[in-house]
Amino acid sequence: MAFRASIPWIYYSRPALVLGFPSGRISARIDKLIIAGFAIGTGLVQVIWLLFRPVPETALLISADAGLADAIDRYQTGFNATMGLALAIVGVSRWFRAAPPLRRLLMPTLAGSLAVLVLAVQAYYRSISGEFMRAGDG
Repeated sequence: MAFRASIPWIYYSRPALVLGFPSGRISARIDKLIIAGFAIGTGLVQVIWLLFRPVPETALLISADAGLADAIDRYQTGFNATMGLALAIVGVSRWFRAAPPLRRLLMPTLAGSLAVLVLAVQAYYRSISGEFMRAGDG
């Protein structure tokens, strides 16, 4: 498994697309905080997880500690699910507050928000049930 530094940009751009639609501008403070939260959860915490993940393919390995790596993974799952929940709340509330003609324009925001909400609920469920979230591990 190779570490690719460009992959997390995919995760930052999705919330930016939902929150910045239709103007493409991220101007509200809550939008910036949500995007920063996704950047921290998918970037910084991911690198910290790689420092302790007990597999030989990890180039960043400091100490192979499966318990600590699992705790970091659980934190990351909960943090990212919480950021997804915040994104869904902001997106759905913008759609509800919009005038009827603007609601048609904001349908992609509503669809993206509801998709993120489904993923956040799934992450919470899998975390509570003790299921491991990462593909290929566990």
